[in-house]
Amino acid sequence: MIAHNRIKKNNKAPIYCRVTYNKSRKQFATGIFVEPKYWNNIKQKILPATEVNPLLNNKLSGIYKQIDTAFLMLQILQNDFDVDDIYRKYKGEDSKEEISILGAYDIHNEKTKSS
Repeated sequence: MIAHNRIKKNNKAPIYCRVTYNKSRKQFATGIFVEPKYWNNIKQKILPATEVNPLLNNKLSGIYKQIDTAFLMLQILQNDFDVDDIYRKYKGEDSKEEISILGAYDIHNEKTKSS
C-alpha cells in the first residue's frame, strides 16, 4: 500500500505493509519509497521495470516471504496468536508467549521469594 498523503519533496511516497489476521490489522513502513505513478496497486509492484525497480520489488517480495514464514511458524506452534505476534515474529522478536532464559529466571526468583 502506498501512502499518497505522505509524499516527500522528491515526489516519492512510502510503501506500507498491512498484515490482517482475524479481522485485526497491523500496518508498518517498509522503508521503500516510490513515485506514486509507478506503483501498481493491483499487482502490488513497482512498474515499469527500470534498473532500480526490480531491486525494490525483490525487497517487497522478501518482506512478504518473511511475514509468511512468521505466520507459518506461529501456526506450527499451535498456540493462540494475533497479528501483533505475527509482526513480532517477522521482526525477529519474541512473541508475547515466549520468554527468554533470563525471563524464566526472574519468574523463578519471584516464585521463590513468595514461598
